[in-house]
Amino acid sequence: LFPAMIAVVLSSRLRVTRQTLQHRRDRDRAMSRHIHEMLANVGLLKDYNLRGTSMDRHADLLKDINAADRAVGQTLNNNVYFMKWLTFIAVSIYVLSGGMAVISGDLRLGLYLTMTKVFVTLGAKWTA
Repeated sequence: LFPAMIAVVLSSRLRVTRQTLQHRRDRDRAMSRHIHEMLANVGLLKDYNLRGTSMDRHADLLKDINAADRAVGQTLNNNVYFMKWLTFIAVSIYVLSGGMAVISGDLRLGLYLTMTKVFVTLGAKWTA
């Protein structure tokens, strides 16, 4: 059950993560194009006194890149914490249900402890 929950979470977060990273790459490409155009037309920028306009555009692109960086950081951080919470919930449910099974004699203590360790280890692998 726990691996299925992980698969559902990862598939739901995949689209958001890809979009956020693609937006960041687009911002990088826009900055790269802007710098290339500035360097290719530096003479025109000087002659027509457009340095200020070009620098304003550069500052706007930097703000866009910083906003995209912040969004990427938030998205990746949310992914990590979502997996931590999912692991916590799954282990908590298993502790309750498995503990009751151990008490009633339907499950051996060794298997219960091993499965608990497997859930914790599996969850830790997705957050690393």
